[in-house]
Amino acid sequence: ARQSGGAGSFAAIGTMDTEIEVWDLDCIDSMVPVAVLGGVDEDAQASAPSKGKKKKKKANKVLKAGSHKDAVLGLSWHQLQRHVLATASADKTVKIWDVPREACLHTLTHHTDKVQTLQWHPTDAAVLLSGGFDRHAAVLDVRATAADWRAAAKWEVAADIENVVWDPHNAQQFLVSTDAGVVTCHDARQQGQGPLFTIGAHSEACTGLALSPVVPGLLATASLDKTVKLWDIRGNQADYVTSRGMDVGQVFTISFCADPASAFTLAVGGKDAQVAVWDVVSSAGVRALFPTGRADEEFQDESVEKELEVDKMTISRAGKDSDDESDEEEEALVQQAERKAAPPAMAKSKPGTGKAAGAKGKG
Repeated sequence: ARQSGGAGSFAAIGTMDTEIEVWDLDCIDSMVPVAVLGGVDEDAQASAPSKGKKKKKKANKVLKAGSHKDAVLGLSWHQLQRHVLATASADKTVKIWDVPREACLHTLTHHTDKVQTLQWHPTDAAVLLSGGFDRHAAVLDVRATAADWRAAAKWEVAADIENVVWDPHNAQQFLVSTDAGVVTCHDARQQGQGPLFTIGAHSEACTGLALSPVVPGLLATASLDKTVKLWDIRGNQADYVTSRGMDVGQVFTISFCADPASAFTLAVGGKDAQVAVWDVVSSAGVRALFPTGRADEEFQDESVEKELEVDKMTISRAGKDSDDESDEEEEALVQQAERKAAPPAMAKSKPGTGKAAGAKGKG
């Protein structure tokens, strides 16, 4: 929300410098953020007394009231009160902000190590989910926990937490991923109890979790092992569906589209500064398990697509790929796959179909 009370489109960016920048996406080519939450108080810093040239370089920064004191690692916009933002930090705290006023409303201290991730409950305005390097996930009423950190309900896991997410189709359940590549599902009504189910999802840290807001039970996980995997978690159990390498290097974040018209579209971001988009309905496993409304006949060339799956985004991209393969090796792989596709014209599919070697990164 804007200070005037009107609605707007904003992006919040956490930084390593303790501040959160809020940018107005409706303003093209903006040079400065519309709000800065926390960070260095420039006026106070400028007026601070000097203690000599040598010591001045090492002087502590003067921070704004309510600021985080270390890097900001996680952010979550409130879904019901759109002017409210929650942030997680390496300073072991969670803060609740009134964005238009640039004011910290609450500082929560229920974690004992760096807080990596957090998410507001989709329907309960006061409930927040968080996870940290203290190997605990916490569900808390912000008002109660602000008064007493012991009010937070906690669940212990076996490794540092990378991500937490509420199930949008089951208000009482949430999922946790760890740096051991494990995903667990918990019931928020059963404080401290073991998981409802566990997935050994990846061989390295599971850095991304995404539950489709439109399709019940469709879970995507992402990892530093450079893959994205899909799971069916209906019935409090996890069934593997499919996986693929997205060619964006180590995968850091994923998100399903909230528009019902594009319910099976997954956005992926990774270390190689690339963003990929995967139409997961192109997977036969997804079409078999979920109501996609798409027929298998639309994907007759899926075998050709699978052979080009890893390289298709690399083909249209300048620079090294995530596995540092040489250009000659990439070209040889592509030519080999294309020779297997008959007739050759099949490799030149229409733009946006996701068939053969497309430049859209769709699968």
